[in-house]
Amino acid sequence: MLVLSLALAGTCAGIWLWLQAHGVAERLRRENTRLEARIVQQAQGLRRALTTAEGEVDRLTAELRTRDEIMQALGRELRNP
Repeated sequence: MLVLSLALAGTCAGIWLWLQAHGVAERLRRENTRLEARIVQQAQGLRRALTTAEGEVDRLTAELRTRDEIMQALGRELRNP
């Protein structure tokens, strides 16, 4: 009877451990899904910011080119009135 009790207790303990591990695994899966969604959102935000920054670089480059052209023309006019 003692052996049977010990076997039953061991089985119950094993089942309890399995249930605990299963619960932890499920929580980890949910957390992983949540974090993956957050990463996707942040990546989209970063892509939008990069696109905006690239547009700003293009705009500033064009302004700088225009300014340089004006300065060159002004320098020519000052040298050759």
